[in-house]
Amino acid sequence: MTRMNKAVVIGGGPAGLTAARTLQEKSSDWTPEVFEAHSLVGGISRTESHNGYRFDIGGHRFFTKVDEVTEFWRRTLKDEFVTRERMSRIYYNGKFYSYPLKIFNALTNLGPFEAAAIMCSYAKVRISPLKEEETFDQWVTNRFGKRLFDTFFKTYTEKVWGIPCSEIRADWAAQRIKNLSVSKAVWNALTGANDTVSLIEEFEYPRLGPGQMWEKCTQDIEEDGGQVVMNTRVEKVHRTDQHVDAVTVRGPDGEERRVEGDQFINSMDLRTLLRVMDPPPPPAVMEAADKLKYRDFLIVTLVLDHADPFPDNWIYVHSPEVQVGRIQNFRAWSPDMVPDEGTSSLGMEYFCHEGDGLWEMSDEDLIKQAGEELEKIGLAPASSVIDGAIIRQPKAYPVYDADYTPNLEIVRAWLEGFDNFQTVGRNGMHRYNNQDHSMLTAMLAADNILGGSHDLWNVNVERSYHEEFVKADKKDGEPPRKDDDDIDGDKVAELAAYSAVIPAKNAEATIARCVSAALAADPAPAEVIVVDDASTDRTAEIARKHGATVISHEEKTSVGPARARNTGAAHATTDNYVFIDADVVIEPSAPKHLLREIGDDPQVAAAFGSYGSEQACPNLVARYANLRHHYFHQTGKREANSFWTGLGVIRAQAFSRLNGFSNDILKPAMEDVEIGHRLAESGYRIRLVPKAQGKHLKNWTLKQLWRDDIHSRAIPWSTLIVHGRAPAKTLNTRIEEKAKAVAVGFALLCLAVAFFVPAAWFGVAIGAITYAVMNEHFFKLLYRKGGLRTAIAGVGLHAAYHFYSSACFSLVAAAKMLRLPPLAAKSHAWVLKPQPQRRLR
Repeated sequence: MTRMNKAVVIGGGPAGLTAARTLQEKSSDWTPEVFEAHSLVGGISRTESHNGYRFDIGGHRFFTKVDEVTEFWRRTLKDEFVTRERMSRIYYNGKFYSYPLKIFNALTNLGPFEAAAIMCSYAKVRISPLKEEETFDQWVTNRFGKRLFDTFFKTYTEKVWGIPCSEIRADWAAQRIKNLSVSKAVWNALTGANDTVSLIEEFEYPRLGPGQMWEKCTQDIEEDGGQVVMNTRVEKVHRTDQHVDAVTVRGPDGEERRVEGDQFINSMDLRTLLRVMDPPPPPAVMEAADKLKYRDFLIVTLVLDHADPFPDNWIYVHSPEVQVGRIQNFRAWSPDMVPDEGTSSLGMEYFCHEGDGLWEMSDEDLIKQAGEELEKIGLAPASSVIDGAIIRQPKAYPVYDADYTPNLEIVRAWLEGFDNFQTVGRNGMHRYNNQDHSMLTAMLAADNILGGSHDLWNVNVERSYHEEFVKADKKDGEPPRKDDDDIDGDKVAELAAYSAVIPAKNAEATIARCVSAALAADPAPAEVIVVDDASTDRTAEIARKHGATVISHEEKTSVGPARARNTGAAHATTDNYVFIDADVVIEPSAPKHLLREIGDDPQVAAAFGSYGSEQACPNLVARYANLRHHYFHQTGKREANSFWTGLGVIRAQAFSRLNGFSNDILKPAMEDVEIGHRLAESGYRIRLVPKAQGKHLKNWTLKQLWRDDIHSRAIPWSTLIVHGRAPAKTLNTRIEEKAKAVAVGFALLCLAVAFFVPAAWFGVAIGAITYAVMNEHFFKLLYRKGGLRTAIAGVGLHAAYHFYSSACFSLVAAAKMLRLPPLAAKSHAWVLKPQPQRRLR
């Protein structure tokens, strides 16, 4: 009979059980044996019960963007989940604040003067941030301002950790608060949009609490031949140098036994782990482990004589006049957590240290205090409490104090030297991980046993959360750069051939640089075709001299860039047309990125890039206009509904099916967006490729910019949208742009009123600050790439842009409502002319 390999797992929480079950699922050659010191599985994700009332050790939402974890949950519990809409609030200074933030609720509670003080504090720190960012208070202040930190972060955080915020390391904030910022908070508050994991609006939850997951997982492990041994503590971990031979465990009857294994996975806390090592670790390692600290926790579960005292899943209690830190409403998590529909069950959470006054308080006194604090907050009278239970949870949270980093590094370095021992999970890695992160480290540990080579300490679950694998050198306004974006030389040879098509009219100042850059691209084009659109200067002569094939149409006057591009495409000899404007100098790698994006998928018919951030013109207006375009295309949706001819590729087959650009569009600016709309409507896909860039040589004037923005873009496209010819999504802009226009309009409206109603100046300030916050990254890009003068001018130009864009849309909509002729009817007759469309089969 073949000997089975044994994996010994220390701890029956989410990490330990996930490791055991994953090992079983991936290999029939291994059998796990799990030792859990408690009478229930699940660790701090277990579900306790009292007289039929079930309750968590803190709330545990089942939400993740890690596919492996989602699949594990589904395999285990199948249809035993309920979907819950999140509702949570913050209690502070006698008032309840919606969380996530709702702007009018927050302003009403704070009052105009406090709200203004918070925004001024935020503005101050953005202008002059703290130079050091080592502690929690410094990290938060730099992102939210001192006033907001004192209001919404300081009290609650110090309740949780029991130490001043100045002693908590910034690492904790960076991990737990993740990508939340004032700009995101304001945006979320105005629109309801949200991509910050800590603020998700909906989550799943096991019908009988999170412990149901781990009870079922335990059942699966045992049915598949493994063991989960309860009430059994690991007393010794026996090692020979850096190899673990066995563990000694003590059962509920006090009897000890030695258990040998081939591989070992640990999820108990590191301080205890090193204390049970036999022989002990080196003195320096033990000293470092003993300096790792933990925050303990207890929950007072109250049963009330009435149902649903409040609708929230949980409430954060920031007010210092009560000791409770958070209140769970278990019926709001799942109705099946409460056996009697006429009652309710609340979890009053207290953060403490083992052995302190709260920890040592009697159960009766804790229940009494919790009831009194519940009444003091105004949620329910103390007299409505009819039952209660206490759970004390040691080592609930690893502390990120000033000493934890160097000490953890010492412990980690020593543990990494073992050849058959891995440590996973929250306490096993001294990291404040969520349940899904702990599970992921356990899955990878199991894979390591089967031959993998994962570094568990570098597992970064936030990459999956953000869905952007961003490198450390990413700058504001630049694209997310995925790990696989780099293209090696071998792959370049596989890219399809292409023709570069450049329409040009009186472009003698820029055509030489444009053609030369196109010919120098890697890979080089099969041909560069310049279509001379009735130029009266030396454009054609210069283009030929620099190696382009020049085509001049037979018309005596300009036919416009749309027909010029169609002419160039008709003369092209390849299956891909890369369109380039005559005033754009493309980067050598730009065609490579575009061709790679369309790849072998015929449904992806087009791809386009953007202007680069480097400036060719000294003019403030030109720098602003180019950087605005750059920023929009760097932050736009990768799956686009629009196209850009300044630097973009279209497959010849798709181009032919749609009969190319519309010959009715005689002036530049809209022909690319129009063909993009028809491509999308015909079933093709379009990709935005931020890395495909070119330098723009146009030296805009203010008159040109506003004329083109209003006359050539805002009015015709608003006409298309209002008259149902194209959806707003075709512009490939995010909904945030609408909110920015609203903020500008609100500020201007308040400004008009303020001269008659002084209180309206408060609205001006709120609108202006909101607008500045929402555009923070763009304004920083203007400053970094154009300097202070460009940034200052850009604020006004950008506000004007949002104002006249929204004003044009309003005027077009009003004209339709009043049955007036469309504003674009004379100058842009093409906007109301039907275009032929063909659906893909």
